[in-house]
Amino acid sequence: MKLRQLPGVVAWIVLSAAPAACDDGKAGAPTRAATLPAHWQYKSVLIDSVPHVRQKTDFCGEACVEMWLRKLGFKNWDQDRVFDKSGLNPLEARGCYTKELVRAVKNIGFVSARAWSSVSAARAGEEMEKQWRALHDDLVAGAASIVCTRYGGSPRTTEHFRLVLGYDAAKSQYVDMVASGILDPAKGVLVKDPVVLDDHITYYTYDVQYISAVDCFLVVGVRDTGNGFAYLLDNDGNVLCLFMLL
Repeated sequence: MKLRQLPGVVAWIVLSAAPAACDDGKAGAPTRAATLPAHWQYKSVLIDSVPHVRQKTDFCGEACVEMWLRKLGFKNWDQDRVFDKSGLNPLEARGCYTKELVRAVKNIGFVSARAWSSVSAARAGEEMEKQWRALHDDLVAGAASIVCTRYGGSPRTTEHFRLVLGYDAAKSQYVDMVASGILDPAKGVLVKDPVVLDDHITYYTYDVQYISAVDCFLVVGVRDTGNGFAYLLDNDGNVLCLFMLL
């Protein structure tokens, strides 16, 4: 496994075996040169059959590691066990930052490369392209990445880890998904496998609430564009209504 950070954008772990986290960095986004050399044209790629798990509070990095471990066949690993390998004091009442998640995946048995990178401001486009090309090359080779997206320039801005499993050349964007499953809270296990609600979405954050008045679940989220979405699900996970804020 390799771990990197896109300067000013994301931290990422390349997973020939698992994912990572972050706690600092500057706002920004990868830039692409107006005209790319032929060998820089990127093809669509998707690593499939990765099970979806529900993230525990502030455990987005740990959830990414769990999903990839389960993809590799290690079904006895969950987010709590990944957290335990980080050495982070539970009294901190938070999930792992990059340094702790790197420690966790190393303790699990992955080999991590350098976690952070920097680019020259004068050559930002070219050097950021190089970082993205490395991520895409790993996807083609079957290695997923965890990226930590930072949503603003302030020190206290929101961050979120994502497990990058593919790239859509037609849309020139990462491939994310929203999925739902049925969990038995007493046993802490899924009683119904996750169902994909949207397999091509780039979202900022989401939340789930049970609405007792109608005996349904409300899944709401905000896309990276600022537009919103909401799903109303019954107790079997079936979609009753879909709302989109354009």
